[in-house]
Amino acid sequence: MRNKVPDDVSGLVREWADAVVKQEEAIFRGDTRGVRRHAGRITRSWKKIEALGDPALEEMCRLLEHPDPLVRIDAAVLLRHFKPDRARAVLVELAATDGRAQRALRSWDSGAWD
Repeated sequence: MRNKVPDDVSGLVREWADAVVKQEEAIFRGDTRGVRRHAGRITRSWKKIEALGDPALEEMCRLLEHPDPLVRIDAAVLLRHFKPDRARAVLVELAATDGRAQRALRSWDSGAWD
């Protein structure tokens, strides 16, 4: 029997993605307080998603197709152990034009995240 995704998982995943976008905006504004606030939101949301297990991680995989490249990169980094082929494909695709994806691939390939 497949685990049912709790009703609030989609909201948690949206919260995580929103916090990633808002943190990036705060970085560009030089708003260090906002950066820290959104980093906390990112961490809290991820911990809840991760604690819910595979069904929640499957929901998180939807972000690998998010329109914002940073959300896709950050999701790929977090999902690299759960869906390594999909996560790597996202990073390889984005690495052609995004230095953050290039750095993520270098870290992955060097074993820095193991």
